[in-house]
Amino acid sequence: MRSMLKVRLFEADMSQKELAERVGVSKDTVWRWTTDEGVGSMTLRRAVEVSEVLGCDVDGQFGLFRR
Repeated sequence: MRSMLKVRLFEADMSQKELAERVGVSKDTVWRWTTDEGVGSMTLRRAVEVSEVLGCDVDGQFGLFRR
């Protein structure tokens, strides 16, 4: 799975810090979610909250890729 969160933040003109404040997590947590390795640590509940804040589908936060 690949994180599309950096792209979605850019499209929403929002910083990692602002997203962190709006969903009640630390900026470090949001940073971890923006990495391909850390995106798996996001719970479904948080993914829904993030998608609501960013105005995208939950599916829009993730992409599939081949290694």
